Amino acid sequence: MENNKQLQDELVNALTKVYHDFIRTLEKFDDDQINEIPFEGSWTPGQVTDHIIKATGGIPDKNTVSAERPFDEKVGKMESVFLDFKTKLKSPDFVIPGNGPFEKKELTRTLQRILEKHKEKINNTDLKALCMGFELPNIGTMTRYEWFRFLAAHTSRHLYQIKNIYNAMAAPKIS
Repeated sequence: MENNKQLQDELVNALTKVYHDFIRTLEKFDDDQINEIPFEGSWTPGQVTDHIIKATGGIPDKNTVSAERPFDEKVGKMESVFLDFKTKLKSPDFVIPGNGPFEKKELTRTLQRILEKHKEKINNTDLKALCMGFELPNIGTMTRYEWFRFLAAHTSRHLYQIKNIYNAMAAPKIS
């Protein structure tokens, strides 16, 4: 059984890496491109980031109970869904991004604040507690540990998306 410090370090490292990669990718876009639709059916880079801010701004842990199951039981199933980049998922209404306009500096500052808040919570709460505030569709209630793994997987999914958007915008236009 992993000790709490190992779990904390694992989560802090995973979230730090994916948030920093996301921010670095976002910073590659020109200020004008943040609000530009790259291709039909796509969100703008600003909208992808707004979605990440809404979807990963916190975890539903105001009401927790002791988990009567392994604290990491749902990680495999959840990651198999969210790290399958070929499958398109539908976002719940409360995390649908706004239309903007968005400012790149404000988006990056907000992502950095969210990361710092998560690192603080990871290091100062019981990661094995079951969060009763929200059930992830087709997964159910999750522990704090599982929620932080979800935040990393979900952000990785949209990091992949925003890199594709960047590549599409950077590609030479053929007339």
